[in-house]
Amino acid sequence: MLVFYRGQLIPQFVAPQTAWAQVADLASAFFARNTPLTAPAIADAHVALVGLGSLGAPVAILLAQAGIRRFTLFDPDKLRLENLSRYPVGAEGLGRLKVELVTAKILSHNPWAAVSRFSYPPLADQRGLDALKTVLDDPNGLIVCTCADPHVEADLNRLAVAHNRPLIIGAAMGAAEHARILRVLPGESACLECVLLHQRDDPERFPKFKPQKDVGSWAYAGEAIAGLGLDTQEIAAKIARHTLQTLGLRLGGLPYGDAWGDHLLWTRVGGWVFDHPGQTLRVPTTRRPDCEVCHPPAASSPEDEDALITLLLDEGRG
Repeated sequence: MLVFYRGQLIPQFVAPQTAWAQVADLASAFFARNTPLTAPAIADAHVALVGLGSLGAPVAILLAQAGIRRFTLFDPDKLRLENLSRYPVGAEGLGRLKVELVTAKILSHNPWAAVSRFSYPPLADQRGLDALKTVLDDPNGLIVCTCADPHVEADLNRLAVAHNRPLIIGAAMGAAEHARILRVLPGESACLECVLLHQRDDPERFPKFKPQKDVGSWAYAGEAIAGLGLDTQEIAAKIARHTLQTLGLRLGGLPYGDAWGDHLLWTRVGGWVFDHPGQTLRVPTTRRPDCEVCHPPAASSPEDEDALITLLLDEGRG
């Protein structure tokens, strides 16, 4: 039997004589095997994903498969040949916007999802900013950033802290041999600026990855980014897990357990700060009293937040 939903035919393998009432609630069948590990509350989450590359795209799909139903997507890029070896869409997507491709993937795994998509950075113009503010103003909102742009990460960090919304920052480093995942819980955990201050003052305890040669980016190795899909997918799975754990912490009722830590490092090869390949390290990171993001000079007000947003929009970053 085929059920027509949102312009698509969804196969339902039931006997022809089965009553419609028995197949009307398709969501129960879609997520039947998730039930012990997720909760209805997860459908209330609103996740913004900034960056839909080899990390952000699989993160979005994994979250849709887990049952999240509200997404806001930002990415200006189109799928190119060099993306195919580690992207969750094949050659049929070449030349198409990643936001369109990922939206289709989300809906194929979760037809009940509502997806807002923007083919430009979140702070490029007022439309993107308004969409981002919808997530920031939502008590169930959360931002995931995998774009590996330090300016965008810093801007999102400031906005997330100002609006008291969780932020997950994930990035592959080098040729995807290492990864860093940072969770910012405003008022509870260190923010990105706190981490940068620790890295500046105590680089041995708070290591900052430095490629062996100048490749023009703090996170990636060159324009044609090296790294196998199996490595980027493993990193993406860790980011998605961190996101679900954070939603469980905020929404409650999600029997998935909390994250091991707010600041994690991972490796596939060992070396650098690791003892062996496949290791994940927790980097205990405290909030810095001199962090002007966590501890602004004066108590913030809605007017201060509006001024911050206006400043970032004027700078045209995102």
